[in-house]
Amino acid sequence: MVAVLITVEYVVVVAAMALLYLQNAVEVRLKKNQVIHRQVIHHQVIHRKDVLGERNHQIHIAQQQVTLLQEDFLLQARRKIRRRNYL
Repeated sequence: MVAVLITVEYVVVVAAMALLYLQNAVEVRLKKNQVIHRQVIHHQVIHRKDVLGERNHQIHIAQQQVTLLQEDFLLQARRKIRRRNYL
């Protein structure tokens, strides 16, 4: 009878240790997944900032080109007006 109780107690202790091990393994895995998820989100944020930065750069270049075209148009218009005044 004592041997059965010792065996049952041993099985319970081993089962409890196994459950603790599994719980720890699950927690470690969850922490790894959280770290990976944070890294992915961080990468996505950086990528979005890069994309937005590139778009802003392209918009800035386009604005400069428009300004140059406007200045060129004004210069041509002034030249035409001067030519008409000289004729």
